[in-house]
Amino acid sequence: MKKLIVFLTFMITFSSLIVVLANSQDEILIIAHRGANDVAPEHSETAYKVAIERQADYIEIDLRMTKDGHLIALHDHSVDRTTNGTGDVSEKTLEEIKKLSLKNGEKILTLEEIFSNFGNSTNYYIETRLVNYKPKMEEPLIHLINQYGLQQQVMIGSFSEKSLLKIRELNRNIPLVYTVLNDNVTYLDVSRIKQYAMAIAPNANQINKEFVERMHSEGLKVYIWFFHDNEQDLMMDILLYNVDGVFTDFINDTKEMIKIMENYGT
Repeated sequence: MKKLIVFLTFMITFSSLIVVLANSQDEILIIAHRGANDVAPEHSETAYKVAIERQADYIEIDLRMTKDGHLIALHDHSVDRTTNGTGDVSEKTLEEIKKLSLKNGEKILTLEEIFSNFGNSTNYYIETRLVNYKPKMEEPLIHLINQYGLQQQVMIGSFSEKSLLKIRELNRNIPLVYTVLNDNVTYLDVSRIKQYAMAIAPNANQINKEFVERMHSEGLKVYIWFFHDNEQDLMMDILLYNVDGVFTDFINDTKEMIKIMENYGT
C-alpha cells in the first residue's frame, strides 16, 4: 500500500510537470554550474569543454581578481579547497596562481584564456563580486568582453548590487541577474532590482511557485541555483514552477529530464 501511494504521488507530480513544460513558451536555460563539475574539477578547462560538448546553454564562470589585477575563474576567495596551494587569491600575483594546479593537474584559467579558447562556441554566465569591498573587476571584465566581441553572448550575475550597478554604468545592454544569498525573498525590493536587472537568481530552497509567478508578473526572469547535495532531489519541483533557467551540476540528467517531459507532453 505504501509503495502504491509513493507511485501515485510521483505520477501526479510527473503529470503536472508535463503540463507546465508543454505550456511553457520559452526553453529552460541550462547553465553549467562551474562547468561540467560532475566529471572534472570545477572551473577547469576540461569541465568547460565537457559542458560545451553537452550543449549547455551557458557555462558559468565565477570571477576572482589577483593581486596584480588579472581576472581568473575560481569560486572561493582562497585557493585552499580546489588547488594544491594555500592562501587568498587577492594576495597572489597571476604568476603565483599559475604555479598551482587543480585536482586533475590542470592550471587555473584566466577569463581571457577562457574567451580565447572557446570564443563564440558557447555563451557565458559570469558572476562578479567585490574586491576588498569595492567594485574593481567590472571595468577589466567589460574590456575583455568588448575585446573578444562577446557582448551578445554574456549574462552577468552577482550577489553584489554595487557590482551590478557598476556594470550597468559601463554597459547598458548586457543582461544582469541579481543573485540572492540567504535573504528572505518575501522582502526583496523588486522595484529596485528591476531598475538594473532583467532576472533574479534565488536558491531552490528559498522559493515556491507563487514567488516565480510574482517575479514573472513583475517582468523578471527567474534562474535557480542549488546546493550540490540537494539539486537532484529538488530539480523536479523547481521545473514545476516554470522557472526560466537552472544552474546545474548534472547537465545530462537535467537535460534528459526536460527532454522526456517535453516529448511526453507533445
